[in-house]
Amino acid sequence: MAQVSSRYLALTRSKLDLTRLPREVALPPPQRWAHGTPKSVLEPLLDYWLETYDWRTTESTLNASLPQFRTHITIPPSPPLRIHFVHKRSVHANAIPLLVCHSWPGSFIEVQRMIEMLADPGGEGVQQAFHVVAPSIPGFGFSDASGLVGFGGGGAAGVFDGVMGRLGYGGGYVVHGVGW
Repeated sequence: MAQVSSRYLALTRSKLDLTRLPREVALPPPQRWAHGTPKSVLEPLLDYWLETYDWRTTESTLNASLPQFRTHITIPPSPPLRIHFVHKRSVHANAIPLLVCHSWPGSFIEVQRMIEMLADPGGEGVQQAFHVVAPSIPGFGFSDASGLVGFGGGGAAGVFDGVMGRLGYGGGYVVHGVGW
């Protein structure tokens, strides 16, 4: 289960309250995004986050629908990293461990719509079930970032393998990922 501290949420709200957007740059439509996100797009988003969005409701929904955990993984020479992951074990005896790597700039939330179908496919005929593991890439979501230069995809793969080993899937598993 993941929970963001009230102090962090208050700090984020203060930053949003203090945000002052620059004047809109007058550009023809084909070049509208040439100098970044237009003010006319960003301003309603800022208003939404300040006036409508409720993190605690989202957090509660995520915690109710996704079994979330954290563990410490050490991949030398990196110091231990606290890694967040979703883990849904299937009840099916023939389930295969499946590591689902989220895309960039995505998050572990990408697995939310498919986790139940992967763990318990049901239905007619032969359908493969999976033990689903969806870690947050180091530095994303609730996973610590590595401070090592060049950590990158290779370091993340080592961390993910460490998570799979910690869960008892070191003997073999399949991987799905996009964007990397």
